[in-house]
Amino acid sequence: MSIGRLLGLSVLCGFVGLASAQLAEEGAERMVLADGLFAREMFVLAAQEYEAILREEPDLPAADIVHFRLGECYRRAGKVLDADKQFSLVFKEYPKSEFRHRAGFRRAGLFMDAGHHDAAADLYRAVIKAKPPADVAAACWYLLGEALLKLDKPDEATTAFERIEKEYATSEFYTYALLKLGQSLVRSDDKQRQARALKLFQRVATKPPDARLGAEGWFQVAEWYFRAGDFAKSADAYRHLGKSYPTDVRTLESQLRAAWAAHNAGRYADGLRLSESAPASGSDAAEWLYLKANCQRQLLRHADAATAYRAMLKAHASSRFADAARYELALALYKDGKYQEAVSEAEVLTGHDALQKDIFWLLAESHAALNQADDAVQYYRLIARDYPASGVACEATYRLAYHLQARSDFVQAATQFGQVAAQWPEHELAARAYFASGYCWSRADSDEKAVAAWATLVQKHKDDPLVEESIFQKAMSEVRLKRDSDALSSLRELRRRFPKSAFVIDAAYWEGRLLQQAERYSDAEASLRLVLAADARPDLKREAQLALAYVLQSQNKDQEAADRFHKLLGTPEGKGLSPSLLQWLAEYSLSKKDFSRCIQAAELLVTDDRAGNWQQAGWYILGRAHDGQGKTDKAVAAYEQVVQAGGDATEVAEAALALGDAALAAKQIDRARGFYEKAGTHPGSTISARARSYAGQARTAQARGEFDAAARYFMSVAILYNDPVLVPDCLAQAAVCLTAAGNTNGAARALAELKRRYPDAKPSVQ
Repeated sequence: MSIGRLLGLSVLCGFVGLASAQLAEEGAERMVLADGLFAREMFVLAAQEYEAILREEPDLPAADIVHFRLGECYRRAGKVLDADKQFSLVFKEYPKSEFRHRAGFRRAGLFMDAGHHDAAADLYRAVIKAKPPADVAAACWYLLGEALLKLDKPDEATTAFERIEKEYATSEFYTYALLKLGQSLVRSDDKQRQARALKLFQRVATKPPDARLGAEGWFQVAEWYFRAGDFAKSADAYRHLGKSYPTDVRTLESQLRAAWAAHNAGRYADGLRLSESAPASGSDAAEWLYLKANCQRQLLRHADAATAYRAMLKAHASSRFADAARYELALALYKDGKYQEAVSEAEVLTGHDALQKDIFWLLAESHAALNQADDAVQYYRLIARDYPASGVACEATYRLAYHLQARSDFVQAATQFGQVAAQWPEHELAARAYFASGYCWSRADSDEKAVAAWATLVQKHKDDPLVEESIFQKAMSEVRLKRDSDALSSLRELRRRFPKSAFVIDAAYWEGRLLQQAERYSDAEASLRLVLAADARPDLKREAQLALAYVLQSQNKDQEAADRFHKLLGTPEGKGLSPSLLQWLAEYSLSKKDFSRCIQAAELLVTDDRAGNWQQAGWYILGRAHDGQGKTDKAVAAYEQVVQAGGDATEVAEAALALGDAALAAKQIDRARGFYEKAGTHPGSTISARARSYAGQARTAQARGEFDAAARYFMSVAILYNDPVLVPDCLAQAAVCLTAAGNTNGAARALAELKRRYPDAKPSVQ
């Protein structure tokens, strides 16, 4: 039911026949005639009869009714001034008439219809003040709110609609008032009032008195969310509107808005479906085509999007979407790998102020994809120069530098990278730019500038992942600059801050070399031994072996030296041997499988008060020597000392592995598993130790009969590591466990992998 029809019925209910009953003895027949003419909408003739009644019987008791009906006839016949006169007379001269309030309401409506909203508002207030019946009061409050909205007085309008919400919940105007109240509140900048408006719309949408109001409620909910930028919820509301009220006027008129809501919410498939059912002609045809193409592009249907953009540009060349469509056509072509076509389309738009930056970016990226470095550099440079404050200026400058670096223009590249870091210090590319700047300066043989770039990165971006490599590269440049003291500081900082760094072994090597040059042989030996004890690259190990040979030669640490050191053990002179020498001597003897001499040196090391951390290494060497003699109990006791001392030393992980092996051999499965887990998670654990840790955990699981778990551990070793001794055994053991678990296919794959990777291997288990 329309609001106009509702108003008419609300205020005229019971109109026909009432006056005739009151005029039974006073011209009733004429009144019946007049009423009949009115009912047939013959308002001019009806007015003549009502006028005649008033002329013939000026003191008629029911004159208020006749005046009201005469006013209605005039209103219906378009005689506004005459109607106003009759309604005014009833309202002012007949204070006890039951038509008084209706007359005042009708008079206010005349002013409302004429656009005199101030006067209408005053008249509605007058009727309300006269305490009319509830139906008239609700209508007056509603139309008073309408008038105040027209007068741009949303706060006063809100008050009017709230009266209906609070006092007239059973009125036909109640739901309409909720909608109008919401529309009034939504104008406010107050977030709470806007939130209340949404709740009102939702009340109407979820509990509507009829389909029309239900559709209106969902439409207002959808619009509210759209204005708020919550496009997902807006799209949901539009979808509900369309499914629940497919033929409502709001559904039909909001299709385009619903499609944009879906698009903006990232529901491009929904937006595409709506656009594909849109009319091919009409005032919105260009926008529908543009939206359709955008949805296709976002769905990665780049070729289809390009076709739609072209169709839109052909049919609507002067549309307000034309320039954007041409740009996005170029973008779709770029995404489709048609870089030259993208360049051709984008070049048409060159000079378009609103899109210039985006066009330059697209041209730069397209030329880069075509390996047209000069053109790419040109456009990246233009963005950096003309749009320094834009969101892509930083990345454009970075890519400019990247392309300069790619063509070996290291000085220019370093300068541009430096500009990125200096101009956008908070950008995510800043640290990468400092690093790249250092690299380019280094390639340009400007190690001093390289050191400065890397040092700045380390200082300003302390938590960036590139800090680790920057410290190492900084040290390498300092080595080339012969700043040995600075280089040593950098290398030690790397090892201190990043003990698990991929560069720590290289750092140890260079530290040993620098110490060797400074004739600090014992320190150099320690650094170089770290390289040799680690899972280092073969070339690095060869270099370290050579350097260590020189260090040992410089200290006369050869077989003869070893023999002499052993002769000194147990004598007063032997007490002067340094812990480092004792460790070297013990390790040297161990390497020769001279376990007695090894134990002698190691026992002195672990009891030497000066030894400190060296004692832990001594216990580990002692354990290995006892292992070599087959004295398992003594070996376990020594390894336990290593583990108990704790710390980050690699010996802790190695000792834990040895304890795990001993426990497993003694069938102490839980104890073995604990040591293997400790070895794998210890901070000083090497790659080799971690591999052996997994293998040990696999064996404990196998011993428990947990064949699935054991197989996973064995396969983890095979997948993660490339130990030519350990991996073949793990693959073979994995096959055994998988077979035991009933997974014959998995076992076959493990054996096939063993044969593929190690065709000549002879694992201990076949």
